[in-house]
Amino acid sequence: MIDDRIDQNPSWRPFLARTVETAIRLATIRAAGSKYQSAMVDVGDVYWGAGIALKAGERLYASMQDTVPVTDRNQLIDRIFAYIREKSQEKLNIRDIYKGLWRHTRSSKEIKEVVSDMIGADQLCLEPDGTLIIVEPK
Repeated sequence: MIDDRIDQNPSWRPFLARTVETAIRLATIRAAGSKYQSAMVDVGDVYWGAGIALKAGERLYASMQDTVPVTDRNQLIDRIFAYIREKSQEKLNIRDIYKGLWRHTRSSKEIKEVVSDMIGADQLCLEPDGTLIIVEPK
């Protein structure tokens, strides 16, 4: 569900990336608080935790819309994510991304810099053969 939400709008990624992990933590806390020594996390606990975690991410996203400026760089990052997902059956390298997105950028150098930053931020992984893969949040 979270991956689908992020696929529909890549700008949700930073706000929902840890939602699943947070949901499990909340479910565990709820189970421990209500059942103490005989605590076991059940489906109800997970749904409860997921609801809170998702709502928190959505509210954070909504509140940040007025404060985070939309920049050319942010738009280029979103385009890179979308292009890699669109071409998921192909092995794409930096040159392929530039060929696909050249009209949205000033130079191949800009693409290289943004992709390098995305690799450094663990948003993309550069395989030994030069293929770029989106790193999915854990």
